[in-house]
Amino acid sequence: MDPTSSNCSNGIVTSNDLAAFDAMGWNLNLDVLTDRGYAFDTAQAFRLPGLAALAGVPEPQTWAMMLIGFGVIGGVQRARRRAPALA
Repeated sequence: MDPTSSNCSNGIVTSNDLAAFDAMGWNLNLDVLTDRGYAFDTAQAFRLPGLAALAGVPEPQTWAMMLIGFGVIGGVQRARRRAPALA
């Protein structure tokens, strides 16, 4: 547990880190004391099954299309308010 780590940085979870979490009360499914050389890179966390289904960041074209769509919807609503009501 490196106190100097920051967001978006690659770190390594060691057996000592897992032992500390085990001592805090986290339910771990492995015996940390039998495997002292355990190391888990944080980049490996994104390769775990189930995380691949998470959506990525939208591309700029997607954002532009969304903003243009909102602009068109706003323009149509504004034009409807200005149009005279037919009797």
